[in-house]
Amino acid sequence: MRCPACGQLLADEAKYCPSCGAKVEGQPVSEETGFSAGDSFAERQSVEGQPTGSGSSYTTYDRPYDSRPSMPMKWFKFLIYVSLFLSGISNIFMGVQAVIGMQYGDADTASQVYDLYSGLKIVDIIYGAALVALGVYSFIVRSKLAHYRTGAPKHLLLLYALAFAMNLIYVAGASFATGMNLMSADVIMSLVISIIMIVANKVYFDKRAHLFNM
Repeated sequence: MRCPACGQLLADEAKYCPSCGAKVEGQPVSEETGFSAGDSFAERQSVEGQPTGSGSSYTTYDRPYDSRPSMPMKWFKFLIYVSLFLSGISNIFMGVQAVIGMQYGDADTASQVYDLYSGLKIVDIIYGAALVALGVYSFIVRSKLAHYRTGAPKHLLLLYALAFAMNLIYVAGASFATGMNLMSADVIMSLVISIIMIVANKVYFDKRAHLFNM
């Protein structure tokens, strides 16, 4: 069958169009006639005011679907197939590194850093455990989005908000433990990017809220 919004060829059991995100409802549309099994005789006799008996044939692309506009879903696909996977793996990897102190290079270097700043080890362990949890949550959010679960976009926004809060808290904790101001330009840029991602994704998914109702 074909998508009622954009005409994309779909599997018979499809519930949503992977191209435009439209929900597929009712009877599948025939590729040859452009009509579903539930269309009435009158609907088959006239399409946009033109009788089918005139000898003209129609496909799914000829039928009006103005009530269900096509929605671009490229960013959605990037999120579920690339971004959230990489984010999950990266957070788990960095979290393990932080717990064992490997972000400083090797065990000897980590030992020297922790001898100099004793409170920093506790901060790193807590931050590392939180990063691992955030990585796992990334996979959970990815699954919710991929299956169009109700509230999935809110989980995505929460994921970005947690990442923002964790980075801010870690910088504050590490600055306190070392007695130095660690709020560098890179950290500020990372926080700004997190805010942009929250706002941009809220706008993006607010326009597609009708898709996530399973």
